[in-house]
Amino acid sequence: MQSVEKLEAKGIGTVSGRLYIGTAETIPPSELIDTTGAGDAFIGAVLYAICAKFSPETMLCFSATVVCDLKLK
Repeated sequence: MQSVEKLEAKGIGTVSGRLYIGTAETIPPSELIDTTGAGDAFIGAVLYAICAKFSPETMLCFSATVVCDLKLK
């Protein structure tokens, strides 16, 4: 078990049975964003766009813009 811990300390581990090598970064609390509800807002905008008969391209751009305009802090 110590061997595994040594590898993990160097950023080496597995995901779904695959080897990955990388580093972990710490995100300062001031940069964290609570995205609760962002998916709901996106789907709501998609449903609105479908009802308004937007083209698929316009629908996705519109929905992404709605989510980006949310104040998620």
